[in-house]
Amino acid sequence: MRYSVSASAFILTLTSFSSTFAIKPLNNAEESIFITPIHQIPLVGPIAEPPAISQVSPAQWISLNSSVSGRLHRNIPFARECFKKFNGDEEGVVNHLSCQLVQQRYLNESLRTSHPAAYINTQWETCQSKSQGCLLDCKNPTNKQATEGACEMGSLSSYYIDVHTAEDVKAAFVFSRTTSVPLVIKNTGHDYKGRSTAPNSLQLWTHKLQHMEYHEKFSPSCPEMSGPSQFVQAVTLGAGVQWYQAYAFAEEHNITLVGGADKAVGAVGGWLQGGGHGALSNTMGLGVDRVLEFQVVTPDGELRIANICQNKDLFFALRGGGGGTFGVVLSATILASPPINIQATLIQFPMGLTPPAQFSQTQRVIDAEGEDLSLTQSMWSLLLNNSLRWAQEGWGGYVNGNSALYINPVLNQEDAKESMKPLVNWAARLRDSVPKEAQGDVLIIQGEFGTWGNFFNLFANDNSADLGEPLAIASRLIPTSSVSSPEARDTLLKALMSAERIAPGLRFLITTPFNHPLKGNEGELSSPSAHPAWRHSIFHVTTVTTWNWNATQSDIAAKYKTASDAILELDFLSNAAYVNEADVYEVNWQDTYWGKNYPTLLKIKQKYDPDQLLDCWHCDFSPNHSVISKLVIRKQGRLGVRAHIGVRQSGSKRSGGPGCETISQRESELCINPAL
Repeated sequence: MRYSVSASAFILTLTSFSSTFAIKPLNNAEESIFITPIHQIPLVGPIAEPPAISQVSPAQWISLNSSVSGRLHRNIPFARECFKKFNGDEEGVVNHLSCQLVQQRYLNESLRTSHPAAYINTQWETCQSKSQGCLLDCKNPTNKQATEGACEMGSLSSYYIDVHTAEDVKAAFVFSRTTSVPLVIKNTGHDYKGRSTAPNSLQLWTHKLQHMEYHEKFSPSCPEMSGPSQFVQAVTLGAGVQWYQAYAFAEEHNITLVGGADKAVGAVGGWLQGGGHGALSNTMGLGVDRVLEFQVVTPDGELRIANICQNKDLFFALRGGGGGTFGVVLSATILASPPINIQATLIQFPMGLTPPAQFSQTQRVIDAEGEDLSLTQSMWSLLLNNSLRWAQEGWGGYVNGNSALYINPVLNQEDAKESMKPLVNWAARLRDSVPKEAQGDVLIIQGEFGTWGNFFNLFANDNSADLGEPLAIASRLIPTSSVSSPEARDTLLKALMSAERIAPGLRFLITTPFNHPLKGNEGELSSPSAHPAWRHSIFHVTTVTTWNWNATQSDIAAKYKTASDAILELDFLSNAAYVNEADVYEVNWQDTYWGKNYPTLLKIKQKYDPDQLLDCWHCDFSPNHSVISKLVIRKQGRLGVRAHIGVRQSGSKRSGGPGCETISQRESELCINPAL
């Protein structure tokens, strides 16, 4: 699998579709079929108790439904209509018209992100350790073989609340505290780590919180004017707003918002609360650098305003500590900037293209899939040699094995072309050295866009990778020191090529806040809680592996291992990673995701959620959670210690791992995917 940035990104326009699925609410007449939980038991470790959700009485469900104005719903798998068998029902029927609609839109990003039971990467709809789920063939959604088996809930939440108000969230916290039913928070389902789903849980679906408000003059709410009174342009976004909506709103008000590269990612959820990077981050900062205020319901049921002058500790935690952990964010107010011109340069060539004789190469490099990586190595060498200068000049962008897209919001057109000459000349030399009939396959495109929105509308459609299929990801933040000398760059290049050979599809994202000054002079908690390594990194590097709906457990385990093995090639440079795009089996993850900020986050978690009502994979801020040392990792290898990764102590009793395993409320047990 490879990410690609194709030339059509410059000519396609942004499109969106709305879901046509109707979700039936609960009513008293449905009590007899309402409580039909699936008991999911780990394949290893002590047998879990029956899930708490199976002990909830009809009266408790009715009371909850009433307290949320009838917006409690049963969750139904996205592809349910294509299966005859569902949850053990052997006599079901297939709704062929509805199934056809699902098949046609199975890979539709907008539809998936607007459905409470759909995820961008579909392994989080399944129980990987038991091969239970309800998936179609992502390569061919009409493949009848995929629907011959049973449709099961897998790792999906059993029920969800369509959140409209803070009172809905408060009711959910009361219900969870009373019944011990786990809670999860979901907006779009853009989550590489499965943190927004859990079996036998109640989901808080925030996607309908679509409020957007422009503030010509905004200052954080500070009681008795105890904080700053400086006014700035800003936009308040509800928790359900996606970036394509936010960017369009910004265009309407002639402002610039700094956000993600995928049009359907939520602007206020995990993206922002985990750090939030994008192509403009080099000069304009991460998402957590630009958020001014949160409106959040904490697990004690309180609706709070978190900013630089009230609930400062919570404000710190929400700016990088990870989504679904410290509270349910209802909205965030983010800094807006004036309109900017965008300079863009794209070069691309066919992957695996054999270097022409006229094109100088030092050596042939072949990857695990048999593709020639010689041109990849040549291009990456050039990029690394220029990376420090380009970062200083404000360039951000995305690079993989056969393409490089660079974006700059500060240079004018003339200076941008001069800056990018080394890359453009390299591509021109390659184009001129291939046969004439193949020269059109080597692309060189440069252009100027009047606003970020203009560029994004042309770029966005081709920037959604691996939609509707399972995916394993791993990543590292690459320190700037890795490109500071010829020797360092050579070492980095060798490591990158080694990782690419193991897991083809390596991508480096030039999205670190290289030129953005960190504001943190107002006290200990004034800086964001995202890993400090972001401030000293030149790239964010990711590797991915994918598989299909019918992959065996051993196949899936091999895919996870491949992603882990590939990123380990970079481990000697840095153990820091972006929490939102990291290996679900990351070892020593507390240090990897947050570094020195973890102890502070732990204290804040204990303050606002001592009972851990909110818990998810790698969201555990339990004081009893053991940390495996890097020394052990280096001696045994990452995969050699995985048997210990998922052991949770009694301080963490809520959620399972990145499979469907449940957690005993009184005993620790393994919660990783047993297949791994």
